[in-house]
Amino acid sequence: MNSLSRFNYFMVTALLSIVGFKFCQEICSGVEIWNNSDTGRNFIIKKISSCLSEEYLLNVLEQAGLSPDEFLGLA
Repeated sequence: MNSLSRFNYFMVTALLSIVGFKFCQEICSGVEIWNNSDTGRNFIIKKISSCLSEEYLLNVLEQAGLSPDEFLGLA
């Protein structure tokens, strides 16, 4: 199992809150926007309890402006 394929919504948002991201708004049922006011970055994420696919997590990290290595360093 790839190290990026073990994270769910709750783990991802908890780790990204460490670097300043905060819940901004729910745009539809189960889909949220998170914002970092220091960097001006946003990311959109589905609120699901199962693990996110690696491709999906990479997309979230790209929106957040973090590399996979930076993200894994938070874990």
